Amino acid sequence: MATSSEITNAYLEQLLTQIQDPTVTADTLSNLLSQYQTITQLIRDGYQFSDAELADLPTTLRAELDIWKNNFTESGVWTPTIYGSEGGSFTLGSVASNSYTRVGDIVHCSCSISSISTNIASLVGYLRFGGLPFPAIAYSDISSIRHINFIDTSSYDTFSSYAVSTHLRVLFGSSRSVVPVTSVLDSVAGSLLLSFSYRILS
Repeated sequence: MATSSEITNAYLEQLLTQIQDPTVTADTLSNLLSQYQTITQLIRDGYQFSDAELADLPTTLRAELDIWKNNFTESGVWTPTIYGSEGGSFTLGSVASNSYTRVGDIVHCSCSISSISTNIASLVGYLRFGGLPFPAIAYSDISSIRHINFIDTSSYDTFSSYAVSTHLRVLFGSSRSVVPVTSVLDSVAGSLLLSFSYRILS
């Protein structure tokens, strides 16, 4: 197995060769420095490089980063928002259980919001739920709007959504049409219960 010194020296030699090349770009140097940081972290984490891996560090790094990404886990709190796509926002009275768990490139989110003031006079466009903890691949979420009481349900009794960038677009039932803010009811006691998953944009 290659020692940590051998690994470091081998990569520094590659970096020095690139630095001395007058045609090297800033992006290339930035990528090399980022890879060096990754190597340092792998060594600290106890990863053992074989001699073959040492001879082809870029390939080794790509493989190890893919493994790391697929197994990466993180949990935390996210801050949901509700707003109109073209303007206006809701006032959220109480937000609870607003947690997320990331496993690889999939994020699972939930939240419970009560005492929502809809502020309908200021709303323009379509209904959006924002504040996703990570940017999303478009149309990637599997969602469950478990409860929502500030939308006119005279024509639809179920709702769904899909993720785009940093927000969810809210849809009417099986028609999958986007919910306009004109369907929002005037309320100071609105409530919402969400549970959804989506794939991270990388």
